[in-house]
Amino acid sequence: NPQFQPAVQGLMWAGILGFVLYLNWGERRAQRLYFLAAWYFAAIATMGKGPAGFGLPILVTFTYIAAARKWEKLTSLEILSGLLLIAAVAIPWYFAMFMRHGQQFTDRLSFHDMYKRAMTHVHDTNEGDDVSFRFYIWQLGYALFPWTGLVPAGLVWWTRRRDDADRGQGDVSVFLAMWFVFAFALFTAMLTKFHHYIFP
Repeated sequence: NPQFQPAVQGLMWAGILGFVLYLNWGERRAQRLYFLAAWYFAAIATMGKGPAGFGLPILVTFTYIAAARKWEKLTSLEILSGLLLIAAVAIPWYFAMFMRHGQQFTDRLSFHDMYKRAMTHVHDTNEGDDVSFRFYIWQLGYALFPWTGLVPAGLVWWTRRRDDADRGQGDVSVFLAMWFVFAFALFTAMLTKFHHYIFP
């Protein structure tokens, strides 16, 4: 598309990134800076895994806030800056590829590499293996060796702490346990399974 040459695209994304920097100029509160870093890493994950890269962290975070009824945390999540960061970091590659290759790119990426991998067996290398719920339990046994026997205890360790115990460590334990459950459920629900998808 002649109207969206790479230089024009670069200026557009740089403008969005500049706006994010303007919004957060002089920010010194550690919690808000951590949230901005989390959004940045979600954007990087989106480049590699598509919508799951930011969808999984958002799902876990909002479910945690709803379950804990800590609605006040919504004001410190830097949602506007975070979404703009995803736009400035993750979207440029997708946009540039669409500008260059058109619908052929979106058909391959969206329908073949994303939708079909989730709903059918694409590039599957597990012929003859049990790819049910047990598949990633089996793979985690290998992936977590030699600590495999400690995993069940580690996953329920959070239940012994109050949410406000030890400067919020109980909160973090609940959040990480939820992250494990949602990630495990997401990858287990996908029909195409690779052992490295569940790498800890």
